[in-house]
Amino acid sequence: MSTDGDISSVHGSYDYWVIRLNSVGDTLWQRSLGGSGYNYATCVQQTSDSGFIITGYTTSNDGDVSGNHGSYDIWVVKLFPSGTIEWQKCYGGTAGEFSQSIRQTSDGGYIVANKSNSINGDVNGNHGLEDFWIVKLNNIGDTLWEKSFGGPENDRPFSVWQTFDQGYIVSGLSHSIKGNITAHHGTTASYDNWVVKLDSTGIMEWEKSLGGSNNEMSAAVQQTSDSGYIIAGQSESIDGDVTGNHGNYDYWVVKLNPAGDTLWQKSYGGTASDIATSIEQTSDSGYIVAGYSASNDGDVTVNQGAHDYWMVKLNASGNIVWQKSVGGTADDWAYSVHQTFEYGYVLAGNTTSTNGDVTGHHGTLTNNDYWVVKLSPVILSGLEVNTPLSGIRVTPNPVSNSTQISFSLLHAEKISVSVYDITGRLITKLIDGNLAAGNHKINWNAKEDGVDGGVYIMNISGDGYAHSVKLVVVE
Repeated sequence: MSTDGDISSVHGSYDYWVIRLNSVGDTLWQRSLGGSGYNYATCVQQTSDSGFIITGYTTSNDGDVSGNHGSYDIWVVKLFPSGTIEWQKCYGGTAGEFSQSIRQTSDGGYIVANKSNSINGDVNGNHGLEDFWIVKLNNIGDTLWEKSFGGPENDRPFSVWQTFDQGYIVSGLSHSIKGNITAHHGTTASYDNWVVKLDSTGIMEWEKSLGGSNNEMSAAVQQTSDSGYIIAGQSESIDGDVTGNHGNYDYWVVKLNPAGDTLWQKSYGGTASDIATSIEQTSDSGYIVAGYSASNDGDVTVNQGAHDYWMVKLNASGNIVWQKSVGGTADDWAYSVHQTFEYGYVLAGNTTSTNGDVTGHHGTLTNNDYWVVKLSPVILSGLEVNTPLSGIRVTPNPVSNSTQISFSLLHAEKISVSVYDITGRLITKLIDGNLAAGNHKINWNAKEDGVDGGVYIMNISGDGYAHSVKLVVVE
């Protein structure tokens, strides 16, 4: 709502506000997007063309916004790399739609996870009250298909991810006990963590309700390198699928196999409220989880007051490797965490604090600032330093057709060699297995893998270490 400080303009009430930062956190550009109504952005991702895709919801039908169907609509905006609008579209009906998650898909289009109350306009098949409403778009925002999933009560998705088989995994919460939901652990007054697997056309392959007699939900889901899934959210149950609750809401992380069966689940936190909002598999096959915590006991060793950003690093089995709180004496809420290419971490969220770890707050204690925190790589037991991997070379680089990756291992080691685009999407896995000690050479033909020109990251990781090399592919 501001029109001063770092914000150069505003259209009315709340706007989408998008900031592009460089590697040290300086602002490259910032844009306010919206109309005279309410405009709330919930998810942003860099796209393969170095632009950005943003989703959220709007009541506007002027300014930057056109095509509103009534009440709140989903509003998706595609930006050029410079931050100017390439295209924008509204999706929904006359009741109300709210978007929570968007991902670029392998075909250059997008998958969007939303909740919907409508039974008209763009929405078909509503089951009652709020449904999971999943919309597949092409690269210019035209709808390819849309599907509603749920039951007669409120069912809300919060995260979507494209899977290796070109399908989708969606997670959120459900109050329903019938419709598409085959099991529910409590009453309709409580909600379960509901996970839905779709094929590439939006047909449901399976669904799972996870939880106990109280409330559980999922804020984030990702497919893991073993083709299973990792889910993070919150839980306040001490029965059903949930064990180890510390009191109030805990971070709750669940690892599923490819069929959706639970491999392990863990609760993390203290006796106050601990809410996980983001999870990502890390280069060492573990996980980084972030959210916010009011606890100062249990798994949480420091709290500076109210809610802090709380980040937990897990190994592949879900055991805590380290945990860290950052913030001030007021409220600090983290909503996203990402491992950077140099194996540090960046967190983004809101703060009302003016002290502690927080500097430069622009308003009063009742006003939120965006707060972005960059953490350096964490080195444990010398693993990052005493790596058995050495002599990494990629020649030629830039790559016009094929290149050779060479390195040496001091002893036999299980390693993974993978190539990712700049959005973090896996392009190809060159090695995933045991290698003998000695010198190794791997040939990679970018053109055979259908790789267009651009910047890519090659990641080599083993037991407790990882290294990355920037690859430049030229046409």
